[in-house]
Amino acid sequence: MALDPRIVAIVAVAAAAVAVVALLAALLLALRLRALRRAPVTPLAALGDDPAAALAQGLHAVTGDLAGLTEQVRRIGAVAHGAVQHVGLVRFDAFADMGGRQSFSVALLDGEGSGFVLTGLSGRTESRTYAKEVARGQSLHPLSPEETAAVARALGDPAADATAPGLSAVRR
Repeated sequence: MALDPRIVAIVAVAAAAVAVVALLAALLLALRLRALRRAPVTPLAALGDDPAAALAQGLHAVTGDLAGLTEQVRRIGAVAHGAVQHVGLVRFDAFADMGGRQSFSVALLDGEGSGFVLTGLSGRTESRTYAKEVARGQSLHPLSPEETAAVARALGDPAADATAPGLSAVRR
């Protein structure tokens, strides 16, 4: 039985194509194997004879570190709660003969709204500075309208941004 020469040629070309693909796959696998052989030692091999005990010891160390970090975060949170978190600034003209809004009231408050209001009144010949304590958003001393606006701005009161004429505000 004689084979048609065209069929033999097609089978030969197909076999050659399969051989080229197999050769490329073998080269690719050889390169990957070389990269794996050059990789560092696996962590389990580095753990010694009892990897389970070594992993348990490592987990215990990590748990201890986590407890220490949790305590540090708690202490930092307590300190941050007492730090200045809210600032409200109001600039104004304290005297009719002075322009440029050189006088100011600034409220510096912590997380509970406690702190102080510092007011500086600037005139042509003298300047005066006043400080008033604030506890939970309320002052123990009477506040001027500008000082009240500074505290309200520091606490984020949106109504405080509707200022009276002659006032300018900065809130952070």
